[in-house]
Amino acid sequence: MKRLFTTTIVAGLLLTSSIASAQTLLGVYYGKEGWAMDDVTRLESWQGKKNAVIGLYSNWTETSEGLLFTYQLPYIWEHGNVPLITWEPYLAGTTPDNIETRIAQGEYDSYLDSWGKKLRQFLAGGDGIYGTEDDRRVYIRLAHEPNGNWYPWSAKNGVNTPADYIAMWQKIWGSLDAQGLDRSHLQWIWSVNNVDSGAFSMEDYYPGDAYVDWVGVDGFNWGTAYNWSSWQSPHEIFDPVRGRIAQLAPTKPVALTEVASTATTSSGVSSTLKDNWISQLSTYLQEADIRLVSWFNQDKETNWQLFAGQYGTTQADGLNVYPAYRTFVQNALMIPADETNPRILTDQQFQGVLTESVPLVANTKKCRVAYNISSRWTGGYVSGVHVTANYTIPRTWKLVWGFTNREKISSGWNAQLQQTAQQVTVIPPSWWQWMPAGAEPDFGFVGSGIPATPTQASLNGIPCEITMQ
Repeated sequence: MKRLFTTTIVAGLLLTSSIASAQTLLGVYYGKEGWAMDDVTRLESWQGKKNAVIGLYSNWTETSEGLLFTYQLPYIWEHGNVPLITWEPYLAGTTPDNIETRIAQGEYDSYLDSWGKKLRQFLAGGDGIYGTEDDRRVYIRLAHEPNGNWYPWSAKNGVNTPADYIAMWQKIWGSLDAQGLDRSHLQWIWSVNNVDSGAFSMEDYYPGDAYVDWVGVDGFNWGTAYNWSSWQSPHEIFDPVRGRIAQLAPTKPVALTEVASTATTSSGVSSTLKDNWISQLSTYLQEADIRLVSWFNQDKETNWQLFAGQYGTTQADGLNVYPAYRTFVQNALMIPADETNPRILTDQQFQGVLTESVPLVANTKKCRVAYNISSRWTGGYVSGVHVTANYTIPRTWKLVWGFTNREKISSGWNAQLQQTAQQVTVIPPSWWQWMPAGAEPDFGFVGSGIPATPTQASLNGIPCEITMQ
């Protein structure tokens, strides 16, 4: 997880499911990497469901390897949760910038062989026999956020390329596959940052369908916790990357592998706004067909926690909490661990094959541009423009339309308007950053000529219906 930068909308992509609303596996990063499962017990008692998945981080040192298989994974599994390992190729001391190249070339084969054998032993369960009823499961999230520029396994500084990352991934996948680990025991999550930072896009790093089971995304509402950040809705954070994933890997289930919101706003800390954001996220999971969600419940860079953190809208047993999350979890589409199943989840659940017979979610984004001619005179007119949509309009909206009758704009208000020949481009005014996410653009202009209904209007690339009065 690193800082969020600017986002762009991918034009015309459909971000919602065309099938029945998917169920979502309930996960969380909490419990100090498996060392404090009593904390998870308190969370699960408050939220009223057992988490299907618990996240943890582990690096490539001998110490971490020993702790992971001796303590951390057993602690999480025995608590009744499936571990999600974020496996980071960090070494003891300084990790070289070409770590992925070295891995791909076989420099760490002995480590991979040792690690793979210990993983197979863990997955074999208490009887030590792989392929019996007490076998275990695990998710591996290897070398996450390669499309950022903050990890040594990312292509940067001219040292390596995305092809090196892909070679590393396939090398590691092959090493574990050689241990005979099937997909009912092990699922691979390729996880990216919600925006690209650096010279390469997330698509450049994709290892290939044969080597990936899930696509994960990390994204955060940083609010105004930093001078480069602003408040963003779940739609603003995830819609662009979700659309790109739909093109890149349309058959893969999608997970939000790190997600959280701060309570820090331009007006100070607002726990109420964070509570509202959590409710928006709950809705977004269904709209965007998200099959696994893992809240990052640690006050790290800012106040991310929604349970037992620095802030909350109320308290439970003396701990700060956000009740919107409890409501979120109680949704029947949120899938917990099954305490009657010795393997915690079914094969289908584990592999993200999760659907429920509920009404279809609309799979098309729609917008409407309403023109209201409020005044006319010979050679000119005044028009108001109001934009609506069936989705949350991002703060970074851009409206484009084409004039049909050689009209010209001489001035406008409540927006920045630019005309090039017959095309008009409209973007928010500078003060729009203070508007809530989803606010509907409402502006006006003075035009010359005879007004006619414009053509080819679009909002961030999504075609809009046009009406004129």
